[in-house]
Amino acid sequence: MPNTVDEASLNKSVDGLSPPQKSAVLTQSRFSRIVAGAGAGKTETLTRRIVFLVASGAPPESIVAFTFTEKAAASMKERVYTRVREILGPGVARCLGRIFIGTMHSYAARLLQSQFGYGNYDVLDENQEVAFVLQHGWELGLGQSAREREKRYGVYCLEFLKSQSVVCDELLKIEEVGCDGHERFAAEVEKYWDLLERSQLLTFARMIRLAAENLRSSKPDIGVRHLIVDEYQDINRAQEALIDAIIACGDASCMVVGDPRQCIYEWRGSDPGCFSRFRSGEAESIDLLENWRSLASIVRAANCLAECFGDAELRKPMENLRTEGGLAVLAERDSPLAEAEWVAREILRSVKGGLRYSDISILLRSVSTSGQVFAETFDRHGIPYLVGGKMGLFRRPEADALASIWTWIAGHHRYVDYNTMIPNGTLLDHA
Repeated sequence: MPNTVDEASLNKSVDGLSPPQKSAVLTQSRFSRIVAGAGAGKTETLTRRIVFLVASGAPPESIVAFTFTEKAAASMKERVYTRVREILGPGVARCLGRIFIGTMHSYAARLLQSQFGYGNYDVLDENQEVAFVLQHGWELGLGQSAREREKRYGVYCLEFLKSQSVVCDELLKIEEVGCDGHERFAAEVEKYWDLLERSQLLTFARMIRLAAENLRSSKPDIGVRHLIVDEYQDINRAQEALIDAIIACGDASCMVVGDPRQCIYEWRGSDPGCFSRFRSGEAESIDLLENWRSLASIVRAANCLAECFGDAELRKPMENLRTEGGLAVLAERDSPLAEAEWVAREILRSVKGGLRYSDISILLRSVSTSGQVFAETFDRHGIPYLVGGKMGLFRRPEADALASIWTWIAGHHRYVDYNTMIPNGTLLDHA
């Protein structure tokens, strides 16, 4: 690591950036709020901010960057390494492993295990937590009242988990949960948390709450001097509390990045109000509204939609930077099948006009609920496709074909829909 600040390296850290991006990278404000519209190059901006901090002499271990997913973290790590190697040299790049770039959950787990006596605890992912509750639900008293027995035991366990997660995410106290006739649920939550402690287990929702509570109560110096939070519009109250606690423990600077117009997780507790509340009156606000990704027609359509928002801050228009044309169309159909048929015909027409299938993407609100009709329609039209997301393993023709073959080999019968096709187009028969 260099001991002196190299002005040339600092200048290189913002080469090629737009003026608003440079402002975000170079800001000297302790608290900054970056409003990054779609396609505004926020990942590159955050990458350059980390490069700038390192070039300014910040120890790598003093920098923490939160991403929304592990995939986003991997992408940012690769970018940071590449930029630091280009700008500051391979010697500095070798020290970057001490920077934390990852999800808030993974950082909370690290904090609890290294600082607060949870070193022997294991972390349950969402599927493991469901299995754990199904195994111990009777012990916790789940689904045993007359009203609760009207539902299947598994359904009640899943509903309990969702409700318990709300208690964690909203930082609710047990006494608050237990009022207005919900004493039984509050007792179940207490029993569940006690069981997790006795089993030395952490869950995704609970470890965020535990990390925030432990940091606030003991205030250790955890060494964080620069905190960066991506997708800030999608955090919940427990995550907001954890961020505030990290800032307080190390007198850290904090940059939050996001776009309240892109908040998509309110249904599971995200609070877009966190963005406007962040260090109100203290934070410098910088807008990244230049769209480098989308064609002009898409940007115009997005700006038109944004004009419908009530908050003036949400109506700020994006600026299109691409000169290519393009077309944005609103098409309504009477059924999902009719919609998929229309899309298939448009794809075939576009390919006939010179596009490749690989040039085309389809974005769905939910692949698991809406993807099947598109897959079946594309099969009928001979359109090749790759599914990104969870459509259900045995709703994919190749998996269904393999399952049918194995059940036939085992001497069992399995119903197979005659409309299901395997990849080479051969029609499957009954097993």
